[in-house]
Amino acid sequence: MDAQVGSAPLTVEQMRDIISSLVQGINASDPGELARELFRDDGEFASDLIASVPRLVSAASQTIKAFAESVEGMTPEKGAELVAGAHARISGAEFAEAVNAVSRLIIRIHEQNPELLPEAKVETMADFMLATDFGKLRKAVTYRANERLDLLRREVEVLGDNPMALINIFSVVAPVVNDLLPVLKAVFDILALPAEAVTYALFKILQDIEWQDFAAIINGAAAFIVNVHRGSMILGDGSLYTRGPFQRISSELVSALDGQVLAEAIVAIGEEGEAFSTALANKVMEDESLMMPLLEAVVFVANSSFRAAASILEKANDLPRETLSKMVAAVAEDLEVGELGRTLTSLATFNHRIIVENPELIAGLSRQTVTALGLDASPEAAASWLNRALASYNGWVDRNPGLVAKNVGGFLAEVDTRELERAARATGNQLADALSRNPAVIKPLMKAAISVLGTSIKGYVKGLVAARKARG
Repeated sequence: MDAQVGSAPLTVEQMRDIISSLVQGINASDPGELARELFRDDGEFASDLIASVPRLVSAASQTIKAFAESVEGMTPEKGAELVAGAHARISGAEFAEAVNAVSRLIIRIHEQNPELLPEAKVETMADFMLATDFGKLRKAVTYRANERLDLLRREVEVLGDNPMALINIFSVVAPVVNDLLPVLKAVFDILALPAEAVTYALFKILQDIEWQDFAAIINGAAAFIVNVHRGSMILGDGSLYTRGPFQRISSELVSALDGQVLAEAIVAIGEEGEAFSTALANKVMEDESLMMPLLEAVVFVANSSFRAAASILEKANDLPRETLSKMVAAVAEDLEVGELGRTLTSLATFNHRIIVENPELIAGLSRQTVTALGLDASPEAAASWLNRALASYNGWVDRNPGLVAKNVGGFLAEVDTRELERAARATGNQLADALSRNPAVIKPLMKAAISVLGTSIKGYVKGLVAARKARG
């Protein structure tokens, strides 16, 4: 229905004059007097205004309903044509001009006096802060929040009575995400600029950030934490006052947690993650063009992991003995040795294939590892290591008398002598057959054996003579 004065519809000029008069009247009137006149003591205007709210809401609802039903009665083509026509009459340039005008105004005010608007706002905020009863405001906000949350709880409970409605609401997530993905893809396609342009733009933004102010925020947060800690020590008369609240909070939190469900959730996340990573790795292994760059990335990550592990282990070496004992007990109890064996077996197989493919790789890595560990690979160092190993073994034997004989005896008692004899006979026969087919090898082998035996005896005799001379 058109706005009318009597029976004649208002023209644009008449509406402008009425609105202008209304605005001028509001500007010329005293705000307090206007408010008192509108909401005078009899409460007539307030009552009429409150009484009209349901009508206004009902009228708005009926209008939306009638509009929707009217459009719904049209054919899809007609509805789409009307919507498209309405959008076509909306000028994006006009919005842009409005935004540009506001931008120019803000820039002009800021360039002439950057403190003009902040000062006015600060004065208003200062008056508000001084005149506000924050105790009542806190209580009113708390009550309002309780009302909102109670309403939300009841709405959720109503949804619980209609599971299909709840399922349909959750089902909206998937299509929304699917529609969002092309948007994100388009954004990243736009950001696929030359590397130097992206780097310059990014670091230009970072340079324009006031990092000193950011540092001041960090300093303020640190000072706040220190202040809270100092207050805790003061309230606790030398001990932490916050220990009590923390204990109560932790107690209430833990008492409400379902440990079994939480543990099962953590295990489930681990198993699902394992299944996903395994499936992803299997598919990656099938695509060589994808596998090779990922393998290089894995090597870089492994290097970082090695460095991190070295730092962690260096710290672990400084742990107290009782803490280390607890860690060892936990590892011994929870470590899946079978999976560890499977991992080591797979690693050995993989290493074997690497050696076959590149025999020098393992040797080079071994040399680098020995160098990184600071070990000496000379014969003297090897002999020193052997001496320490022998001393350690002899100490273990001294602390466990008879254990070696018992273990070796138990082992020998279970050896199948017939199979051992058969294996020795077969090996000897095959060795003799091999030597008989290669008589040229027998003579050098015999010479080498006799030379080693003779040299050993000679060295042994010299050692005895030197020992007797040393004893006098």
